Amino acid sequence: MRGIVINPYTKTIEEVIIKKNDINSVYSAMTWLGHEVSIVQVAFVLPQGDNLLVDEEGALKMGRPVWKLNGIAFVGCGLFLGSDNDGANWCSAKIPMADLHAYTTWTTIVSTGEVDTDRLPHEVR
Repeated sequence: MRGIVINPYTKTIEEVIIKKNDINSVYSAMTWLGHEVSIVQVAFVLPQGDNLLVDEEGALKMGRPVWKLNGIAFVGCGLFLGSDNDGANWCSAKIPMADLHAYTTWTTIVSTGEVDTDRLPHEVR
């Protein structure tokens, strides 16, 4: 199935093939040069059903690049996958690449590995 990786290490947005029902394929797509991903979370769901998956522990790791999607900050790689009608199964992402390019902003900020409990992760500036 078609996934889209947002890679802040290389500042690229690329289509990838994700094996259906294979979480290791998801982890592999989001791992970059030793910056392993082992737990993902759905950051949000778009109206057409696409899900943005992010490294759940990304902000807890030092030196991970921060990027923004429509002004909301994320740490480490992100992966867009679609979901079926009831949201129970992953499927190919539907969002056009041009939309992701238009709404993605690269920053020079990196994670410190520290968490400020008074702020939500998306409030990182």
